[in-house]
Amino acid sequence: MGAVILVICNLITKIIGAIYRIPLLKILGSEGLGLYQLIFPIFAFMLGLASSGINVAVSKFVSRENSKFCKHNIKKYLQAGFFISFAISTFFAVLLGLLTPIISRYQGEINLSICYYAILPSIILSSLISTLKGYFLGKHKMLYSGSIQVVEQIIKLLFSLLLANHFVKYGIIYAVFGTILGITISEAFSLIFAFVLFLFNKKEICVNSILKNKNKFKLKNNEIAKNKVQITLKNKTSRNISLKYAIKNIFNFGFFVSLESCIMPLLGAIDSLTIVPLLIRIGLNNTIAYTLFGLEDGIVASLVSMPTVIATSFGQSLIPNIKSKDIEKSQSNIAESFKIVWLIGIACAFVFIFFSGDIINFLYAGGLNSKIVYETQIATDLLRLNAFNIIYLSLLNLSSSILQGFEDSKTPVINMGICAILRIVVLLLTVTSKSINIYGTAIADMLFYSLAFILNVRAIKKRVDIKFSISKFFVFPLVSAGIMCLTMKLFKVVLNGILSQRISTLIMGVLGVFIYSLVLVLTKVLDVKKVFGMFFKKKEKQSS
Repeated sequence: MGAVILVICNLITKIIGAIYRIPLLKILGSEGLGLYQLIFPIFAFMLGLASSGINVAVSKFVSRENSKFCKHNIKKYLQAGFFISFAISTFFAVLLGLLTPIISRYQGEINLSICYYAILPSIILSSLISTLKGYFLGKHKMLYSGSIQVVEQIIKLLFSLLLANHFVKYGIIYAVFGTILGITISEAFSLIFAFVLFLFNKKEICVNSILKNKNKFKLKNNEIAKNKVQITLKNKTSRNISLKYAIKNIFNFGFFVSLESCIMPLLGAIDSLTIVPLLIRIGLNNTIAYTLFGLEDGIVASLVSMPTVIATSFGQSLIPNIKSKDIEKSQSNIAESFKIVWLIGIACAFVFIFFSGDIINFLYAGGLNSKIVYETQIATDLLRLNAFNIIYLSLLNLSSSILQGFEDSKTPVINMGICAILRIVVLLLTVTSKSINIYGTAIADMLFYSLAFILNVRAIKKRVDIKFSISKFFVFPLVSAGIMCLTMKLFKVVLNGILSQRISTLIMGVLGVFIYSLVLVLTKVLDVKKVFGMFFKKKEKQSS
């Protein structure tokens, strides 16, 4: 249920993000979007170093103490999370502020420095929000954690578009500045909202504890109640930890998680520093180079990352619940998560391969109108090349989360670090080729995601024995995806010229989801009773 809630919230967030890019592209243009994408990866890298490990560590330790009803230790781990995230994020915000003139000059646009200064407070604000998200995940308040993301994205959409539209009259750089400033404002509002949820959660806990205490007095056997209180008091006095101990635990566990989480943002930062200069080196002018980078990193990368929210959500819900002592239950959860992520990933990959042009036209046709390069065709080709990266990236995110759940945060770092070096080498070889240029990013990403996932799976299989049926895991899903695409293609041909392109694309997508799900159920790959069984079990427990 936690995974389902996170999936819904993350999907809403991604949908809002995709909608946000459509008017943003019209305001900034492909060149402006390219300039925006030069800044964001640097910010994401700094934020990853400052907060991602704290988020996972807080969720893990809060979940552990929550299962033992130890409020004192939960409080200490939350305090430790706030202390570490504030200290580290402040350091990286100051560091980025000092490096901003150098980075802007290297990227070929010295005026980008005002945009970097506008996003500096977001590093601190986002880190504090991330700590509260980790706390809510550890308390199994998935709706709280997910709603913070949704609120943040809505406010970002409103303020970024409003400010970008206001500043665009002063030039593209100032329009990008307005967009970045909107992000910082959204982070400030989100932090306030997160604290309100935190205070509401504390009030809810107090009310529940009062009700429980009232019920204790009604118990016929007062001796049982007395023993429970004595056991609880004994646990509290013997297990209470200090703030120093909590800081040490979170830092030790979160250090490698932060390293693993910042590898992809680091690669994004490297891309923002190298791809445009490399494209210019092979003969493209600045405008074309920024445009190509904007198409790849601003449009295609965001579309590829959208389906991966399923894997991210399952991973976030698995981390606090994977127990080394309960291998059988953990094995079942892991296998089911892999299966669901694979089924969704393979369907999205097929759709991106056969209908990439329809997707680009549906979302961005109005903003891709540059006469310098054929933007729509380039974006379509890039999306098609990146189709299978949806599968690899989704499974990589899930496998890393599983290893973190087993308190092994070092293995994903090593695996991704090795593959990241190979990616950089492949990127340099392909992007500098005139015949490949920007398309080299898709090739480099495919190598990175797939190889890192394979290495992670090898590490997981040493802990749990996961087996999949070849027919139900590979054959039937591939056949189902093929039937889905064939049905969608026939629908498109029959209704060609009858309905508008956007309406037919929307109906075609809904039809595809229905056909794919139906075939999976008929082939018994998707067990409907098993999927919905949790709801009936929950009702039985409540009624009993």
